[in-house]
This record gives sequence, structure tokens and C-alpha cells, in this order.
Amino acid sequence: MSTMARTAVSTDALQTRDFDRISAYVYKECGIKLPPAKITMIEGRLRRRVRATGLSSLSAYCSWLFEGHHLEDEREHLLNAVTTNKTDFFREPKHFDYLMGTVMPQLRDEGRRRKARRKAGRKAARRERGRGRGGGWGRGGRRVL
Repeated sequence: MSTMARTAVSTDALQTRDFDRISAYVYKECGIKLPPAKITMIEGRLRRRVRATGLSSLSAYCSWLFEGHHLEDEREHLLNAVTTNKTDFFREPKHFDYLMGTVMPQLRDEGRRRKARRKAGRKAARRERGRGRGGGWGRGGRRVL
């Protein structure tokens, strides 16, 4: 990056009003809160969008978004720029070990308990109706096998 470009970047900062508008929009769309401590990170990420749209500054980008009514068209790009995709869930062996050693046995045992309760409930219902599981007496006094 040239000295001139670094100087331009260092003087191009998000105004509080613009950060607040972006933060509110991201929260409304995604439920993600962007605290003021993240302003530097957001500035860096939005500078790529400033360049991609051919605008001259973060201020111009925010005006273009909010006053120029380009928010709908820019929505996906904006949200991708300011959010972080976290994809490391269950990537490490200890995650799988926990899943297989703790979660799966609990699910299996709960499934067995539910199955036993349903089976006991069906047996009780048959007994109440006077029908066992075969081997009982049928209508007319005949033996049912």
C-alpha cells in the first residue's frame, strides 16, 4: 500500500452516526450487536466495500447506503463484510469425543426410556380393554392363541 493510500485510510474513519446506523441495521437483520469497541474492525472491513463500489470514503459509502437507498442491493455484501462466519463447530477431536461419549448415550438412553414407557402404556391399555397379548380368552368363550 502506498504512503498516500495509508494516509487516506488513516484519515477515513467512520463517524459515530454512521457506525450507529450500520450497527442498528446489522442488529435488525441478524440479531448481532456491534459494540463501539468494534468500530476499528468494522472500518477495515467496510473499506473493501468502499473500494468495490468505487466510492471515495466510508462517509460516502454510508451516505450511498442510507440516503441513496442502496441498502437493499448492498445488504448481502454489507452483512458479509461486517460479520464473521464461525465454522469450527465439531472440528476438533475432543468435540466428537464429547458428542459420542456424553450426548449420544444420553439421547440413546432417553429414547429407550420413552420406548419402554410407550410399551408399558400400550400393555396397560390392552389389559383395561380385556385383551392381553394373545393367549387370552376371546369372544364367545373361545380360547385365542
